[in-house]
Amino acid sequence: MRLAHDADLFIAEASDRRQSSDAPPARPGARMHLSAHDAGTAAQAAGARRLLLTHFWPGNDREASQREAAEVFDGEILLADEGLRIDLP
Repeated sequence: MRLAHDADLFIAEASDRRQSSDAPPARPGARMHLSAHDAGTAAQAAGARRLLLTHFWPGNDREASQREAAEVFDGEILLADEGLRIDLP
């Protein structure tokens, strides 16, 4: 996580297909998407101050994703939504 070291805002997708029973199965091989837990782990390892979860799978519970990320990330967790504006230092 050297690239994101001490980032003010760590932006990570949190598609997490496991939340949706009707999501098509993931292709075998390399993982293409993160869970909110994965995103929180990466942000914590980078020492980020805030985490913005984005790219949610349709129908996923965004608040559940936020709680999952909070299990491993102790900074502020934001949820992307249309029209969201975030001030940067």
